[in-house]
Amino acid sequence: MNDLRPGPLGRLARVMYRRRRLVLFSWLLALVGAFALSSAFSGDFQADAGVSTVTADVQRLLAEMTTVPHVVGADDPYATTGSVSQDGRVLVAQRLIDLGTQAERPGIDIAVGGQAIQTAESGAIGSEGIGLLAAAVILLPTFGSVVAAGLPIMVAIAGLALSGTGSSPRAWAS
Repeated sequence: MNDLRPGPLGRLARVMYRRRRLVLFSWLLALVGAFALSSAFSGDFQADAGVSTVTADVQRLLAEMTTVPHVVGADDPYATTGSVSQDGRVLVAQRLIDLGTQAERPGIDIAVGGQAIQTAESGAIGSEGIGLLAAAVILLPTFGSVVAAGLPIMVAIAGLALSGTGSSPRAWAS
């Protein structure tokens, strides 16, 4: 005998369909709750020190940086155009490192690393592109249509784009 009763997900889908207004209201309530929690637990950084105190602290830190081995100097962010943000809360100071002359010896290879080097060496497609291509190759034969295979791929692309825009719903609202 053929048993055509739905499984657990089918029963859940039937309940959600029968109570679709309650489900929609619950999702909207959850979204409003996420906005409220994001606003309640996020805050703005407030520096207690004045501008002159911060400037003196930065200058002292840059002077200390030059005493570290292999650091030849540090750019003054207040003298370099574009190193201080418009609101004055963020600045960039670059350290000048001299590894080449002191570390070069026969049998020693010098390599630099960090996010800047990784970005410069990464290919144009990146690992996300390779993953999306692999997903397309797998999903097209599995689902048998471009529309059915494209839906999860579009959700993945939207997730990648959304993760790059902000970390909280409050960031989207501002």
